[in-house]
Amino acid sequence: MSLNERQFIAKDDALKSLEEFGLPDSRNDSLDITSWHARVARIVLEEKVPIDVRQTFENAKNISLYSYYSYRLHQSAEIIGYKALEQALKAKYDAVKGALSQNPPKTLANYVEIALEQSWVTDEKMFSMRPIAAERVRERHVRKMILNGEIEAEPVASPKPTEEQILQELRSMQVARKALHGARRMRNYHMHEDTGLSDTSAEVLQDLAELINQIFSGN
Repeated sequence: MSLNERQFIAKDDALKSLEEFGLPDSRNDSLDITSWHARVARIVLEEKVPIDVRQTFENAKNISLYSYYSYRLHQSAEIIGYKALEQALKAKYDAVKGALSQNPPKTLANYVEIALEQSWVTDEKMFSMRPIAAERVRERHVRKMILNGEIEAEPVASPKPTEEQILQELRSMQVARKALHGARRMRNYHMHEDTGLSDTSAEVLQDLAELINQIFSGN
């Protein structure tokens, strides 16, 4: 597209007039503000998280809330949420660096690796991933039962994974590593690429809250 070609910002994406202020974005017609507020309000950082990290995260939540009125703020909320995660990693490092033997981190990837090496975030405490891990174990059991001829015409009880099987599956999935590095990559992607438009801010902030709360769970 030529730089000289005139382009226009869509009405819903432009600064709202005072008369329009407080009216929902047309892309949120199927959503009411009460349910959306409740969804965002359920995302909470624990009090042991440093106040500056919590404030940055509350900023992200407020932006997410306002996406009801301005849909494009979803990704703005996510960017601030990723900033809160980065703040959390740096704050944790500053609090314990005297006891660490690793070289001082220079990049966000370095901070993530220290978080994993020091078990600030672990597979076992990624509670949001437990249902997926349990289902993976259950599906393997079912396949094994089919191959062994244990499932025929008569129905049988669905196998229930044990706690240790679930934990082992979480470890094999490397959920902590994937979550932290995934957040790091998305943060970089948001900063340097066109990330498109989606109504995902609440889901992203929920995932980030789980990571941030874990980082300080040992305090």
